[in-house]
Amino acid sequence: MAVAVDGASSSSIAASLTLSWTSHIVGGADRLICVGSSIADLVSEATGVTFAGTALTQVTGSPVTNGFEASMWRLIAPITGAQTVVITVDVATDIVGGEVSFTDVDQTTPLGTWAEATGTSDAPSVTVTSATDDIVIAVIASDATQAPVPGADQTERWDVDGGIVNGEGSTEPGAASVVMSATLAIVGLWAIGGVSVKAAGAAAGHPTMRRWEHVPHMTFHGRMAA
Repeated sequence: MAVAVDGASSSSIAASLTLSWTSHIVGGADRLICVGSSIADLVSEATGVTFAGTALTQVTGSPVTNGFEASMWRLIAPITGAQTVVITVDVATDIVGGEVSFTDVDQTTPLGTWAEATGTSDAPSVTVTSATDDIVIAVIASDATQAPVPGADQTERWDVDGGIVNGEGSTEPGAASVVMSATLAIVGLWAIGGVSVKAAGAAAGHPTMRRWEHVPHMTFHGRMAA
């Protein structure tokens, strides 16, 4: 079964140690929630994300940085309903956050390999290894004046001006290789990262059983040995 997007939400705050907002109403089976964080990283770094008080696992080994920081965090089987999302940073700064929840996700290995890139241009881009039935999610951090326009076949899930930083998140159906990109309003610094959300495998089930298979009756003639 293919991964599906359940819903999304986003928010921002200026000059703060935390960003807190209420998610969309999370539901469905085999759930996964991903939270993208975008901040100006000159002196600050995202240090944690929670959903309904439960800590998320950082997808990136370390945040993608290039004057702006983009990071991704995930939680398998989040509780359902509208819940509080909190992003924490170590030094007060402008923060943009967005969350997307997915259904029909592999609950053992929910994500593929993280890919990231940084640059100075008007065309952030990163190539993510994925597969049919998966969905790729990407997060961008750039200057607030950039107004990213997502690439072809991508669906924008959030695009928020957070003061000195713009945060944008988008998804695209999976394929062997997926390019996640955007067009910026002007040339500037950017950081982008993306990962494939993996579809739940077919249920193991039981071997196929035949209702009845006729075996011809066999009659043996002769005497039993003494």
